[in-house]
Amino acid sequence: MSLFPRPFVALIGRTNVGKSTLFNRLIEEKRAITSPLSGTTRDRNFGVVTWRGKFFTLIDTGGLDLGYLPFSTVPKNLIKSKKIATEDIIELNIVKQAEMGIKQANLIIMVVDSQVGIQREDRTVVNILRKSKKPFLLVANKADNKRIANEATEFINLGLGQPITVSASNGSGTGDLLDAIEKKIELADDLPEEEKKIIISFVGKPNVGKSSLLNSILNEERVVVSSIPHTTREAQSAEFRYNDKNFILTDLAGIRRGAKMSPGLEKIGVNKSLEEIKNTDVCFLVLDISQPLSTQDARLSQEIIAAKKAVVIVANKWDLVVDKDPAAPKKFTQYIYRFFPQLLFAPIVFVSSRTGQRVRKTLDLAIKSFQNHVREIEQPELTKLLKEVLAKNHPLIGPFKVPMKFYSLRQVRTRPPAFQIKTGGKTPIPTGFMHFILNKIKDRYDFSGTPVEIFEKKK
Repeated sequence: MSLFPRPFVALIGRTNVGKSTLFNRLIEEKRAITSPLSGTTRDRNFGVVTWRGKFFTLIDTGGLDLGYLPFSTVPKNLIKSKKIATEDIIELNIVKQAEMGIKQANLIIMVVDSQVGIQREDRTVVNILRKSKKPFLLVANKADNKRIANEATEFINLGLGQPITVSASNGSGTGDLLDAIEKKIELADDLPEEEKKIIISFVGKPNVGKSSLLNSILNEERVVVSSIPHTTREAQSAEFRYNDKNFILTDLAGIRRGAKMSPGLEKIGVNKSLEEIKNTDVCFLVLDISQPLSTQDARLSQEIIAAKKAVVIVANKWDLVVDKDPAAPKKFTQYIYRFFPQLLFAPIVFVSSRTGQRVRKTLDLAIKSFQNHVREIEQPELTKLLKEVLAKNHPLIGPFKVPMKFYSLRQVRTRPPAFQIKTGGKTPIPTGFMHFILNKIKDRYDFSGTPVEIFEKKK
């Protein structure tokens, strides 16, 4: 179930006409990666646009070139036979994502480039638009000055009427465009009722199956999937409802070692992914369990640990693990925890994004991990726990073995939960006793899926 407000407005056009720049301008966020390279946008991006107190969802799509071929006309057995190059499969999937955007849209905005005039590819897009039988607007982008805007009248020859001239780079003309959208379709009067959305980010190195996992959970081909590393170039978010909970599921670009990272789009996408980790509630650390764990998996776990996020370890491609016996889950669990000793708090789920095996269980674990991440313990309970601990194990300090003075144990924050012990004197609490109290807290209260911190404060 999508939580984006209707109606849907799709940006359609050939490559490099500035659709993503216009998308960012209208949603007032720098969400889509922009560059002069063809095929930068591969998946559908969604964003909410607010105009005069009303709302609609804007969809950014990949560019349709002269070689456009409807994805539905390509035989599936031809793709599976690998007689089509992997790069071409990506292009076909870009087309498929654009077609899905057209099908979903209540209004289509055809975007053209004012600075280069009519191109053959533009006429191809016109044919697509007419076949869709959807209402449309023609927008001439990159009209950065008055001269270019005046020359944009040539786009009347496309037979779609007078173009609306805009400059996505400086914002001119976007108000007129939004007015035109409001006249074409009825906008939403109000955003959906706000409820806490659990933000989940899919973190992992390239080709561990993050995009396939997202598609499997949503039960739709939301993002382009291929064996080429870094197919996902920018964070792709989808809103989803499951078990009366709202989620924002974000597929991050695959993150590989800096030495292997190519400059340009990949580096930009990876940097955005690392920033997204800071804005998430629960991180899915996605692993390819059919292959040995690597140092890059360990590095990514360190990024998540440093961000102090709730974590679910998703061991994907379980269907590819050979010679599994009933003890296999236990053996692999021990293997994963030995590799990630700092993630002993994180639950592990073995899934197959290809078959759909246990993919929805990841959401059940995410709900539980998030609840524990924001869990608050009442002060009287913590006071009682501290008294019980000290009654059985009270640290003695100094040459005369004087009992250490403890004043209080209290929770000072959530996300993640953190506890403070207030003591007197100059002697610090022995490290072993700090761990002992922390373990007692974890034993009594469920904090699975989230890190928990404890520190000392002198009175």
